[in-house]
Amino acid sequence: MSERAERSSWSKVLYAITLLWVLATLLQLSVWTLVCVISWHFVNPWWLWTAAIGGLVVAGPHRIGRHPVTQ
Repeated sequence: MSERAERSSWSKVLYAITLLWVLATLLQLSVWTLVCVISWHFVNPWWLWTAAIGGLVVAGPHRIGRHPVTQ
């Protein structure tokens, strides 16, 4: 497999990982908003755990993808 093809497949994987993280965060944000509106209380923003920690986890492969290891 050529380097360009490997890079392309790696980009698709990164795109999929990022998309899943964004969708999960948006889903949790939506549920949290509904809970706050329905209960008329400000509930702790538990969705931030997914947004922050998930963002760090997703950023790792992106960082690695920018600087491929040469052998």
